[in-house]
Amino acid sequence: MAGGDMLRLMAIIGVISGSGAISFDYYTFAQTWPVTTCEDAPSYDDCAIPSNVTGWIIHGLWPSNSQGSDPFYCDDSYPFSTSEIQPLLPNMTVYWTNLYTSSAWDSFWDHEWTKHGTCCIGAPGITDEFDYFNQGLENHFSFQVGHMLNASGIVPSDTASYDLSDFYNAVKAVTGKTPEINCAWDKTRYQQLVYTVEICLDLAFAPIDCPGSTAAAAAGLGYTETCHTTGLLYPRTI
Repeated sequence: MAGGDMLRLMAIIGVISGSGAISFDYYTFAQTWPVTTCEDAPSYDDCAIPSNVTGWIIHGLWPSNSQGSDPFYCDDSYPFSTSEIQPLLPNMTVYWTNLYTSSAWDSFWDHEWTKHGTCCIGAPGITDEFDYFNQGLENHFSFQVGHMLNASGIVPSDTASYDLSDFYNAVKAVTGKTPEINCAWDKTRYQQLVYTVEICLDLAFAPIDCPGSTAAAAAGLGYTETCHTTGLLYPRTI
C-alpha cells in the first residue's frame, strides 16, 4: 500500500500515535502573498521581502474542524526548538520565512508551532516538530498557488484587477476542490488586495472542499470571506 493510501486509511479508521486523540478533522493550509503581507503590516512592525523570496510563502498548516472550534495551544510542555528543524532551514527561510524584521528571525515558526503545530501531534504522519514543518513544506511544493494562478493567466500587477472567481477557479482547476480566499484593505489604493489562499486538506493531506466556502455556496450566499467579488488587486509591488 502506498504511503498516502496508508495515511488515508489511518485517518479514516482513527489510528493515531502519541499521547492522545486528535481534536480536529481537517487541515487548513494557508499560503500568503508577501507583497500584501507587507502592505498590510501594522505600523509598529517593520516588514521586508528577502531577495530570495520570489513567490507565495507559507502562512501555516492549521488543524481545523468542520464543526465547532479549532484547537489551539495544545501542549506547552513541548516548546519550539530551531535545532529540531535544522535540516529544513534552507527551505524554511525561503518558503516559510518571517517577513517582520522587527521580530526574531525564528519567532514566526515559534508562533505557528506553539499555536497550531502542538495540536497536530498524534495525527497520521506527524509525531514531532520536524514532521509538522516538513509536512508544511511538502504541501507547499504540492500545491503552489503562484503556479496555479500563472496557469490561469493571473499575474501580479499594480494596475490590473481581478474577480474573486478568477482565483477560486484557478485553484480549483488544479486541486479539484474549492479553496478559501482572504483579502486585505489598502487604505492608500482604496482597493482590496489578495492576501491568502487557503487549501483545505484531509488528514492524509489530500485536497477537500473548504467547509466555509462550501457552506456559503450551498446557502446561496456566495463567498463570505474577506474579499469583494470584483475589483481585487494582486499587487506586484508594495
